Amino acid sequence: MEDEIQPLWAHPEPGPRFKPSEAAAIIMEPGMDAEKVVQEVRAWIREGFVQTRERVGKGTKNPHSVLSISDVGVAKILSILKWDYGITDSQIVGFVSAGCYGWQDGDRTPHEKRFYHPIFNAVNDTSPVNDRDWVFRLDAYRQDGIGMRQFRTALYDVETPPSRRFDDAAPRGSIMLNLRPHLKPIMEAAWRKERAN
Repeated sequence: MEDEIQPLWAHPEPGPRFKPSEAAAIIMEPGMDAEKVVQEVRAWIREGFVQTRERVGKGTKNPHSVLSISDVGVAKILSILKWDYGITDSQIVGFVSAGCYGWQDGDRTPHEKRFYHPIFNAVNDTSPVNDRDWVFRLDAYRQDGIGMRQFRTALYDVETPPSRRFDDAAPRGSIMLNLRPHLKPIMEAAWRKERAN
């Protein structure tokens, strides 16, 4: 029988925490407006697309949410899809977020069961100790007969691609992101922050 998948909040995620402004600095790339990236991260948090671990500074002038390395990883994927592919549709962004935070049918292999959600594995595996490549994939489908659009996301180790597919839908196209160069700076920022403390 398959292991029961625990909700995101059922475990303490290891590693340092980042303010939204720190997360934005980590995911920002040349040519991006720093303030816009901070606003995007905050908007994704408000809309529930990027989870947060806790709120700090309650009762102070500037309370704020803090993000784990997984949450920064999701923000990075959303940022790439927005800035490089123009994807801002909230339905698609919701599918992307759900695919990063939750295991889906056909995803779970013995290797992937190490941690509770795929984005933590993907970020953690950029470390020199683990050194594994992960891919994020977004597929667009149009369901035959009724024309309803559907999306499938997969976040997987390249050695264990997902086995699931939509049998009754014709694929329209896919976006695939090689995540190592995008997630490695998150792990490096986590190491710097841990060493500084």
